[in-house]
Amino acid sequence: MSNTTPLTDHSCYALELVQEAVIITDCAHQISYLNSAAENLCARAGYEIKGQPLNQILTLIDGKSREKIALPLEQCIEQNRTIKITKHVLLLDSHGQEHSVEITFAPYPPDDEMQGIIILFKDLSETQQLSDRLNHEASHDTLTGLMNRQTFEQQLSKYTRSMDEYAVEHCLCYIDIHQFKIINNQAGHVIGNQILREIAIILRNSTRSIDRVARIEGDEFALLLVDKNLQQAQQVIQLILDKVQHHVFSDNEFDFECGLSIGVVPISKTIDEPAQILTYGELACNSAKLKGFNQIHVFKDDEYELTRQHKEIMRAGGIKEAISENRFSLYCQPIVSLPIVDESVQHYELLLRLKDHNGNILLPANFIPAAERYGLMTTLDRWVIETAFSSYHKIFGKNSRVHIAINLSGHSLNDDGIYDFIVAQFAHHSIDASLICFEITETAAIENLEKAKTLITQLKALGSRFALDDFGSGLSSFAYLKHLPIDYLKIDGSFVIDMNQGTMDNAMVEVINQLGHLMGIRTIAECAESPEVVDQLSKLGVDFAQGYAMGSPIPLDGLTIVH
Repeated sequence: MSNTTPLTDHSCYALELVQEAVIITDCAHQISYLNSAAENLCARAGYEIKGQPLNQILTLIDGKSREKIALPLEQCIEQNRTIKITKHVLLLDSHGQEHSVEITFAPYPPDDEMQGIIILFKDLSETQQLSDRLNHEASHDTLTGLMNRQTFEQQLSKYTRSMDEYAVEHCLCYIDIHQFKIINNQAGHVIGNQILREIAIILRNSTRSIDRVARIEGDEFALLLVDKNLQQAQQVIQLILDKVQHHVFSDNEFDFECGLSIGVVPISKTIDEPAQILTYGELACNSAKLKGFNQIHVFKDDEYELTRQHKEIMRAGGIKEAISENRFSLYCQPIVSLPIVDESVQHYELLLRLKDHNGNILLPANFIPAAERYGLMTTLDRWVIETAFSSYHKIFGKNSRVHIAINLSGHSLNDDGIYDFIVAQFAHHSIDASLICFEITETAAIENLEKAKTLITQLKALGSRFALDDFGSGLSSFAYLKHLPIDYLKIDGSFVIDMNQGTMDNAMVEVINQLGHLMGIRTIAECAESPEVVDQLSKLGVDFAQGYAMGSPIPLDGLTIVH
């Protein structure tokens, strides 16, 4: 017989209305009540399990270790306290299906002499599945299902760091489809995409599960052959070349002959960081292309080193020279509120440009890698801040209330003096801190999470705002977002640029936008390049759009002409 005070009809009715699953036991841990949500979660009818010991009905396992979790029933009763389990908990229902849950054990009733335990479940399965799916999509190439470049570099870093500990060798293969652009132009993108998918399948089927396969960009792929020396790697590569050579690439009307150019980099303990390993692979692949169809070229340590060092040093020296000669400049691009109700613009992002000695304007991709490599990013960031603040009143007017967004690099997040520098610039140039929004990329924020949180908190206390840039491009977007007190979420342009042509990109933008709004964060869509995309963004309720459809970047000094 149950020792728990019977529930009233009113109490039962109330518990049936709640979405969370509820189970109540007596002091002997036998189930005396469960609501409909608990029946659904456990996949059992209430009449089957009432009166049964909870330990025989409820099975919890650790999502990481896969070990069974003991129910804290005795602690709850003996210590008369609430116990909550939140991390990596999976509930096994009667069909063996797993449900990600948060589970709370509490004395029952709470305001009387305890006679039983009430167990509350929060089913996280749908949320977890959505997060897993979105994180997978953010880390993998949509077309082929292979990991993308960023994820591959992370995996490459992981395996190269472990080489000393395990005394192993790895090989990187950088793969290009020979004359793919000709096939793509002649046969069309539909056939081109099909060829890319078929090549991806061949690469996956020719390697082990421990190996890593990625689509780097366009028609370029990369393999990390784990624990294989050069001779072993060449055997795998020859297998791949044979499969491609004998595979029929067809559109039902014409057959296409495809070949591969492959650059191979034996990875030693002394080799550079992952991005540089990929650079070596690309250089070796280019050499393979020069040899012709289905060719391999093995990278040699002394082959490119002197040339690379010379070019890198010259680029770094060129950046220092450009700073001293004031050849850097700021451009601005409007960020427009949606839906568009008038032509006035109150938000701009500032973009860095470099003029070379021939007068050509260089985009950041041409100088940022060298600045990062030689520790010059903080210097550039400080130049941007000082230049933007000193120009603000002249460009926008003292009472304009125009907001400007300034990018901060991961190097600046780690600069202990950046906060004091920004505060001094606010004071020196009489800039209202609330007019400034600082942008940090998702990747930089995740890699420097504690530093980012500290700086964001400090500058927000002064009135400044923060935007998380390129959101959706990283591995742990949703897991880390809740830890950063940001004001704006900039949806990565790769999801936006073609969102009107496919449901997947559209769905990604919609979910990220809804997530931001649920957390009280306003959203900005990057790469809004066409009126059709802007219209779709407006329909989804995105707050702001930025891209060529809104306006091209123009020199900051030239803004007075159009504003």
